[in-house]
This record gives sequence, structure tokens and C-alpha cells, in this order.
Amino acid sequence: MKKLTTTHKSIIVFFALETLLIFLGGLFKVLHLPMANEMLIVPMILMFISIAIFWVVAIVQMLTNTFENKVIWLFLMFIFPFATPIIFLLTKDERIKTA
Repeated sequence: MKKLTTTHKSIIVFFALETLLIFLGGLFKVLHLPMANEMLIVPMILMFISIAIFWVVAIVQMLTNTFENKVIWLFLMFIFPFATPIIFLLTKDERIKTA
């Protein structure tokens, strides 16, 4: 199994925390507790901002590096805009080295 770098770990931890906050916001909403709307809105805004940053970084990496299936990755960026940049950035090191 490939050893995770600090960047990979930080991406995974960041999205895990955002997911946990969204889950807690939903729980607050169901239980009609105060601050439920904020607990839902703030992590979602953070998630959309981080996805936008990952999208830009992934596009720049795709255009500046040579590797196989570049067109497929660019196509997947538009079909699955939330998942593809994260998957690409987590697996780009081995893809670029093997090309």
C-alpha cells in the first residue's frame, strides 16, 4: 500500500471534518437545536470553496504534466466536478511518474 503524504492526509482530514460538521448540522436541524442553519451552511460553503481550489489545481496539473488518459480526466472533471479533482490530486503522483 502506498504511503500517504502530508498533503494527502490533510485533504482527507479536511473533508472528513467538513462531512462531520454537515452531519452534525443535520442532526441539529432534526433535533431543532439552535445554530442548526449555521452548522449546515458554513461547512457547505467551505466544501464548495475547497472543491473550487482543488478544481483549479487539478486543471493546472493536468495541463502542465504529461500522462496517459489526459482527455478522459478532463472530460470527467465536467461530469463529476466534485469527486474527480480530489481523486486526481490524491493519485496524481503515481500517474505522472508512470507516464
